[in-house]
Amino acid sequence: MDGSENSKRALDVALHLAKMAKGEVTALSIVDNSSLATLSEDVATYPLYETLQNSLKRVLEDAQKTGRERGIEVKTLMAAGSPAHEILKLSDEYDLVVLGTMGETGLSYFLLGSVADKVVRRSKVPVLVVPLREEEG
Repeated sequence: MDGSENSKRALDVALHLAKMAKGEVTALSIVDNSSLATLSEDVATYPLYETLQNSLKRVLEDAQKTGRERGIEVKTLMAAGSPAHEILKLSDEYDLVVLGTMGETGLSYFLLGSVADKVVRRSKVPVLVVPLREEEG
């Protein structure tokens, strides 16, 4: 979970499924340290890393609160690394991976890659990708 509307929507779906299955949810936030690795050593990356970590801790606390409000236990995990790699590394411990998509297409998808795509292609457990909601207008 990164705090985006997409990740909140994926949490909503996961909580709904957990309620129907009388299960629980584990919310995972990942500090993508690959973006920090590109910064020069002149830049103070530690405060930035700590800021990102604190921000994600708040996101996970909000996920737990949302789960409590809906009567679902939400466990939390935080990791650092490549998001797709970290999700795949932990996924074998679960019955289902639910994640949102950023809706990347075309050139941005080709250049940036897609966490959802990598996870879907490599996961050994089922993956549910929650798409962006179409804007009403």
